Amino acid sequence: MQNNTQYMELNRKVSQVIKMLSANNLKIAFAESVTGGYLSYQYSIAEGSNAVYLGSMVCYNPIIKQKLLQVDPKLIEQFTAESKEVTEKMLDGLMHIIHPDIGVAVTGLCSPGSSETQSKPVGTVFFAISYNLETFHYRFENSGSPEKIVHQTVEEISEALIDILSPVNA
Repeated sequence: MQNNTQYMELNRKVSQVIKMLSANNLKIAFAESVTGGYLSYQYSIAEGSNAVYLGSMVCYNPIIKQKLLQVDPKLIEQFTAESKEVTEKMLDGLMHIIHPDIGVAVTGLCSPGSSETQSKPVGTVFFAISYNLETFHYRFENSGSPEKIVHQTVEEISEALIDILSPVNA
């Protein structure tokens, strides 16, 4: 279980993103795999989210990525479901289906038994953010329990969104 300070810090970052989105009349949506809905949960309970948060698609299993987000099975076979390439296609599918101003797709490995390797160990997370016709790609590695990895992932995504949106508010 994460301590209260970690939760408070995450809540602060999510609230900051919500305020930045609201100030610029921007809408956001998510395509989640590794976070399993936790990203959506954090953004849906934040004050003011009803004005900016459109929704999420939780596509944990590769079959769901294929059926809902139109990720090519050959891409998953070539790069694995937990990869930059699949994350980008998840983002493309999200943007096509929901049409948010900002889209975020995330996948990765929070526990053993998927596609982990020496170069992609458990704790590796990929996420991509689409905003203003640009796509930003991220990869980071974290360690610890699956809960810790997922929590850190939502923090990393929130930090990236703050960085991307900061020039808008400058």
